Amino acid sequence: MEKNIYIKIFEFGNKNLDGFDYDKIIQDIVGLKDWEKLIIEENIRNAWYNKNYLGTSGFNSKESFFYCMNHGGGNYGLASGNKYIINSESFFNYLDYIELKEARKNSKDAQKNATIAIWIAIATFLVSSILSVIEIYLR
Repeated sequence: MEKNIYIKIFEFGNKNLDGFDYDKIIQDIVGLKDWEKLIIEENIRNAWYNKNYLGTSGFNSKESFFYCMNHGGGNYGLASGNKYIINSESFFNYLDYIELKEARKNSKDAQKNATIAIWIAIATFLVSSILSVIEIYLR
């Protein structure tokens, strides 16, 4: 199953905690479709806008997965002088995704172990019943 664009972005951001620019994210996430690149571009531009025009106030900020660490270049955030990290909300969303993935895996393992335990209990019951019947007839 192909990963969702948001998971790809969060995984990339989690591996690049010291920052990245637009070119790096586009190059490093393999197999991006054009519409996925547009999502990344829009979020980069929104983070750049928030840093350039709003500072730290957050008033009327645009939604973005990223936080602009420094805005050294122009081109509305796409220049290589701009450095980004994933924002805290995106980071915690990614952690929630990892926990959900682990919980699903653990659930499947528990289901498998429970099924094995039930079959062992059935086999034990049958063997015990057969041995009891044999003992009754041997007396």
